[in-house]
Amino acid sequence: MSDKRQKELEKIKERYAAEADGNVENYDPYKYRNTTHGTTFLESLIHVLKASLGVGILAMPEAFKHAGVINGFVFTIIIGFLCTYGIHMLVRSQYALCTRLRVPYLTYSVAMKVALLYGPKSFAKFGTASQ
Repeated sequence: MSDKRQKELEKIKERYAAEADGNVENYDPYKYRNTTHGTTFLESLIHVLKASLGVGILAMPEAFKHAGVINGFVFTIIIGFLCTYGIHMLVRSQYALCTRLRVPYLTYSVAMKVALLYGPKSFAKFGTASQ
């Protein structure tokens, strides 16, 4: 890893430093997060539904008018699966990066930057511009 990439990652580690013991073998970011009130499963599910169905539900009649009933139903299921899969991958990747850097939490923009810096060298140049 180049020096520039290493310096960027060190800055991020400093900024989001955990209060964890450096000798922790299996670091779990959830143990070191300081939250006053975390969301429950039901609250998280409602947030996801509001985000993905909120405005989209208003456009549904127009979409079904143009696509047809069968195509509209099939593509609604496919798009719902793709959106759910994308969010799942985003959260899993963020957890893996937090574990790798030994920090309790990374914002989504910082997680993207770290992923680009840790990734192939051809993507590292986008890492500094991504945040």
